[in-house]
Amino acid sequence: MILILIIGMAAFLYALYRIVIGDEWGGIGIMLCTLWIARALAGPLIDIGGR
Repeated sequence: MILILIIGMAAFLYALYRIVIGDEWGGIGIMLCTLWIARALAGPLIDIGGR
């Protein structure tokens, strides 16, 4: 559930950046940074690697 929420938030930020600024690569960068920061903050709550 948390992972779905994080991915949805990243996709929303990507779409918002893409609409406002119009730069696709910037939007992808924002999305990846959002996922990276969320992964760092969530810590053991989500384990994408499946360990």
